[in-house]
Amino acid sequence: MGQQNIQQIDSLKTVLEETTNLLQMAILKVEIAGKYASTKPDESIRLGKEAIPILMEVQHEQLAELYLILYHAYESKGDQKYAMPFLRRAKTVATRNNDKADIFNIMGTLHFGRDSMEYYYTQYFDIVRAHNLVEHIPNSYQQIGLVHAINGNTILADSLWKIGVEKCTRSEFNHNKTSLLYNLSVLHMQDANYEQVAEFAKEGLKLADKDSIASDQIGFLNILAKISLYNADTIATMDYWKEAYELIDSKSFYSTTAGDIVNELSMFYFTKKDYENSTRLAEKLIEIGESRQDVIDLSRGYSLLGRVAAVNGISDQAFNNIKLSLADTSKILYLTIQNDLLLTAAECYWGLGATEQMIDFIDQMERNLKKQYDLKIDRNVAKFKYEYFKSVGRNKDALVAFERYKKLYDKFLLQTNAENLLRAKAEFETDRKQLKLDKSRAENNLLEEKNRARKKTT
Repeated sequence: MGQQNIQQIDSLKTVLEETTNLLQMAILKVEIAGKYASTKPDESIRLGKEAIPILMEVQHEQLAELYLILYHAYESKGDQKYAMPFLRRAKTVATRNNDKADIFNIMGTLHFGRDSMEYYYTQYFDIVRAHNLVEHIPNSYQQIGLVHAINGNTILADSLWKIGVEKCTRSEFNHNKTSLLYNLSVLHMQDANYEQVAEFAKEGLKLADKDSIASDQIGFLNILAKISLYNADTIATMDYWKEAYELIDSKSFYSTTAGDIVNELSMFYFTKKDYENSTRLAEKLIEIGESRQDVIDLSRGYSLLGRVAAVNGISDQAFNNIKLSLADTSKILYLTIQNDLLLTAAECYWGLGATEQMIDFIDQMERNLKKQYDLKIDRNVAKFKYEYFKSVGRNKDALVAFERYKKLYDKFLLQTNAENLLRAKAEFETDRKQLKLDKSRAENNLLEEKNRARKKTT
């Protein structure tokens, strides 16, 4: 809670103590409850409930506002059971356009991802424009832009969000402006317009730093890290992620983005063979997952621990962590994440000599490929099959698998854009050299088998 807000609340409390008029007391309690809704929800609820009977008696126009404050207070406590009745009451008694706009905005958010979301956000945008509800204008452009972005009309979304940024002319709109700049950054990441993304992200980060809003700071630092990664600037990437991690760690700010950043950092340290830091961050990722009850963060954390144990030859620890990483994969709706976990499991089991169990993971990935195609996973399935067939002496099957891997590798290079081409080539260069050598060996083995077979018949 900012110092200015604290001073305003203290002034309102002083006036409340000096007031004897019941209606005036109720109105003051509504105002104080509104300022406490997200920071001191219990106090907000106490004051709000004390004001309800007085406002109801005279059917005061602020009754809908009070119900909305109570909705937000219960929501900030995570108590939807008690929050929703107050939202329904607000809808019933709302007469002021401001309250109606609030209700449409809330309903749009509650219906996010459904067809009805478009209706509520459109109504919100229309009522704000029709009545020039100044305090809602930037947010209304944010929400209607979101509708068009989801519907695939990215050009219109881009235009609406840029107008929204221009409408943020007052300091109290800073949070709206950072949200709009974040949306614009994400939107232009999709069309690889990294120069434009960097401009939006840097402007947004300045605002977020000024207001010390950790969630926004972390979000923009993550975007800047990804731009640097696409530009093959590993040092800048790590600097941005490390700065974001300091905020995550110091403020215990746990979110989806926080989990993604910690996962990326742990993987980076793993590739650098800094297993101590990789382990530390994997454990942090598990902590984030436990705090948020997020199966993805938990699974990734255990997967990373399994990977570290496997490379250090600690088989029992590796197998145990890999099993934990796969325990709840059925709850993960994103097949790409499921496949990444299975791919790590296959790599670990293969590295530890558990080849038969590794095949089970390959089979699961192949089943997922039938549901949702993923070129990276298809490549790796072919590669593991080749390695497996080669190890058990099935040279004909090994050659078939190798040819498939080579074909998928070439397809991958064709589909990779110019920015990623160098990184893609680097990723496969070692494999390609090794596979050429292995192919030659496999062909020789197959030839020897044929010669032995001919000798037996003669």
